Amino acid sequence: MHRPRTGTVLPAAQKELKDELAIARRESERLYERLQFWQVRVQRLSPVREA
Repeated sequence: MHRPRTGTVLPAAQKELKDELAIARRESERLYERLQFWQVRVQRLSPVREA
């Protein structure tokens, strides 16, 4: 995973930026888990196709 650079941000803003990035990462992980849930749900509810 790409790690953003925060070295060019003013020191006073670095903590806030790191907090925002952590929130965005958690939200991304939450949405990915929901996507996985719904993909499995769709697969289970789809009619079985015979080959």
